[in-house]
Amino acid sequence: MQIRCTHCHKPFALNKDAVHAALDSITAEDLGHYNAHCPHCGRTNRVSRRELQRSAPDWRPKPPAVEAPPHHPLSKRRHPKKPTKSSIINPNPCFKITFSRPRRRCNLL
Repeated sequence: MQIRCTHCHKPFALNKDAVHAALDSITAEDLGHYNAHCPHCGRTNRVSRRELQRSAPDWRPKPPAVEAPPHHPLSKRRHPKKPTKSSIINPNPCFKITFSRPRRRCNLL
């Protein structure tokens, strides 16, 4: 795929592997464009999803991998521990919570 840099106006190419990797990344992140870096000036160029798909008609999106929640075979507890009153009021016992009134300033002078 040939791209002309929008900043330095020099052409550069993306090979099929780079186009497929770009399509995989923008599909996984649900983006509308890919940032292609110019090898001459180093700045990014926006390449739309439509342009990438036009240059790689044989590309097919990979099905998303489904991850199962981690299950430890030795865990006996089915429900999470209920929070106690002290953990709700002060979740970190290392820090003491103090409440003070704001200072009043007198502007009579």
